[in-house]
This record gives sequence, structure tokens and C-alpha cells, in this order.
Amino acid sequence: MVIFVSSHPRYYTDYYHLKIAKMLKCGSSKNGFATYQVLNCGQGQHKVNFSCKWKAYPQFGKRYARESMVKIGVRLFLGVSYR
Repeated sequence: MVIFVSSHPRYYTDYYHLKIAKMLKCGSSKNGFATYQVLNCGQGQHKVNFSCKWKAYPQFGKRYARESMVKIGVRLFLGVSYR
């Protein structure tokens, strides 16, 4: 990151520092987590870390784009070709 910022000083702002910090915490227990317990025996526990769901992050951006296309597709007319 230091090399990138030295090459592109306009990105050396609090906004980008916060976004990068958010991305680095994504999927870790620092972002919060839920613990699930097996109901049948009560012995197994599973910890699931929360994600940031930031649409600029590649993993979530793909999901955001797909959900947006579904919402748009519902409004299109059948039999009409679109570009």
C-alpha cells in the first residue's frame, strides 16, 4: 500500500484509509460474528464471521451486480430486444 500511495498521492486521504481498513476487516471476527450451536446434541458450535458487504469489494460487487440485473430484468417487456 505504501508503494501505491507514494506513486498516487491523491489517494492518501482518510476516505481511502477507512475503505482499506474496512476491506481488511471483512470476514474476520473484528467485524463481528455469530455462533451457532447444534440443536440435537448441543455439543458442536460453529462461528461465522460477518462480512462488510461493500459493493466495491469484488466478491460482493458481483452479487450486487447480479441482484441489480434481476431487479432490472423484472421490469423489461417480453419480446422486446434491448441493448
